[in-house]
Amino acid sequence: MKKHSLRQNMAEIRQVFMKEIRGVFNDNGVILIFIVAGLLYPILYNLIYYDENVCELPVAVVDDARCDASCRFIHKIDATPEIDLRYECANMEEAKTLMRHRKINGIIYFPRDYGTKLAKLEQTKVMVFCDMSSFLYYRSILLGSNHAMLDELKHIELVRYNATGIEGEAAQQLVTPVRYDEINMFCPTGGYSSFLIPAILVMIVHQTLLLGVSVRYGTENEERKKRMEEGVFNTTVGRALAYFIIYAIVAAFDLVAVPRMFNLPHIGNPWELCQFIPPFLLATIFFSMTIGAFIRKRETGILTMISLSLIFLFISGVAWPTPNIPIVWRYLSYLIPSTHGMHGYIRINSMGASIRDIPFEYISLWAQAIIYFITACLSLKYANRRYNYASIDKKVVSLPNPSEA
Repeated sequence: MKKHSLRQNMAEIRQVFMKEIRGVFNDNGVILIFIVAGLLYPILYNLIYYDENVCELPVAVVDDARCDASCRFIHKIDATPEIDLRYECANMEEAKTLMRHRKINGIIYFPRDYGTKLAKLEQTKVMVFCDMSSFLYYRSILLGSNHAMLDELKHIELVRYNATGIEGEAAQQLVTPVRYDEINMFCPTGGYSSFLIPAILVMIVHQTLLLGVSVRYGTENEERKKRMEEGVFNTTVGRALAYFIIYAIVAAFDLVAVPRMFNLPHIGNPWELCQFIPPFLLATIFFSMTIGAFIRKRETGILTMISLSLIFLFISGVAWPTPNIPIVWRYLSYLIPSTHGMHGYIRINSMGASIRDIPFEYISLWAQAIIYFITACLSLKYANRRYNYASIDKKVVSLPNPSEA
């Protein structure tokens, strides 16, 4: 095998780099994935989830007690920002009808003996029926009713202490022996967008890059074009450099600019992000190139990579708690760059961590970049060999039959 000098290798890498850049920008499908989807998807997701807290959900109340205590409780529930007591029904059947017609998202029921039991110092109950068709509906109704219930419980205790002769500051201290303040750390709004969108941003970078590279390889394999004459190492490096330069811009927009545009949590140091993004991009690029070499048709890459998006998201441990994920899927997720990318990005950008605080994610991404670079070279070598064998077989089949000659 002929050895090349460093200058020749650099020239080959530059040649592959320029070919790949031209190939990307001459392919409308890849441009749509890399540029349009990579830059517009983050904006689209943020616009969809811009109102991250669901407020003023329509709820019906059924008050069979019809006493001062139930009326006071109802006014407190209606005063919460999460609930709008839009209907007052005579019975549960009327409320169920409204629920079936999707006019309300919840029902609050006060039993007939609610006020009587409170007067007798007995335990009573209030029933809250929530619409479980959406997690956000359930969360908002339960949150609003619980806040009103806690305030009503304090009022009931205060009245009972006053009845025994304990009043003023002494009664207040008995009702609230420990004061507490609720602080949502790393998610001040407590909203769905601030929780999920940072992970989605990383997934967008990962999946559009994976999808675009798969389409590029699928197109090349489908068209059966002559393979590049450059070596496997130089071809892999040249292509990776082209993808890295393109996605350095996309990643900077998605992971740095978008959180600031939509006021998502972004307390991390931008310099720490600049150190974290390169290993994530390199690991994703070489991971995509490893898989792409086995994609034979253009549409195969699109269908396969799109179907894997939700799987990668759920097994990462962001949308679903990691301890609740089966151990097989948990270890499988460690092989995917997006898993370490999401956890590392959230800790840096949303929680203010530094690179030293996330050694597992940072080292794992560099290890993946090295391992997947080797597998990308091997898969490209395999693809070249497969193409050469196919070309030889085609020539052999096309030879004339000696007997016919």
